[in-house]
Amino acid sequence: MEDFFALWDNPGDDYFLRETPENIAWHSRAIASHGKNVPLVLLKETNTAASYAGGTQVFVYAPDRPYLFTDIVTTLSNLNLAIQDARIMTSSTSHFSLDTFIVLEEDGTSIGDNSERLLEIQRQLLLAIQDPDSISITHRRISRQLKHFQVPTEITISNDSINPKTIVEVVAADRPGLLADIGRCFKEQNLILQNARISTLAEHVEDVFFVVNQNGEPLHSTEEVENLQKALTKTISEALER
Repeated sequence: MEDFFALWDNPGDDYFLRETPENIAWHSRAIASHGKNVPLVLLKETNTAASYAGGTQVFVYAPDRPYLFTDIVTTLSNLNLAIQDARIMTSSTSHFSLDTFIVLEEDGTSIGDNSERLLEIQRQLLLAIQDPDSISITHRRISRQLKHFQVPTEITISNDSINPKTIVEVVAADRPGLLADIGRCFKEQNLILQNARISTLAEHVEDVFFVVNQNGEPLHSTEEVENLQKALTKTISEALER
């Protein structure tokens, strides 16, 4: 029991608010047996009673570093997986990232108990975490149906009045590789992602990102906000034109 208290010594309320008791127990047992300072990737099918039933839950526990989120979502995109939901959190005390993704195959089918596929996902994610230079960028094909699905892109940027972070809210048409492109856009703008809530609803996404600059501060100037808004709008629109 003492090992579990040490493991979760002040990780932040967000983790306990967002995760079910079942998941917390699952994560705790795995991290305690694997070693709390070692990257870990866990996969299991979601509960049939939960949202996104049939999806696969991917839990990533890894030392936080700049652009870790970008590397993870780029790898999932390269594996032709569709991210249906994601909860991203960085512990301010342990400096570890605790990320949960719900994924389906690109055609919307479940990975199920395909052990070879699950092992491939686990191996590629661990490689990306430990060797980001190994990651290639693959732009996925967008179907004609998705290209013609009209969802106006809305990007809202504001600063959190309580926590020193910039909040970026994105509503856009869903498409393969969208999160990977957004992650690379943050990287190009030299922004570091600290938390995120990702939701796919029908054919569109409603995503919220919490970012800071290289000094760990929110965006201060109007110019910085405008540059980020333009960059995100360009990133999302250009993908649909490819």
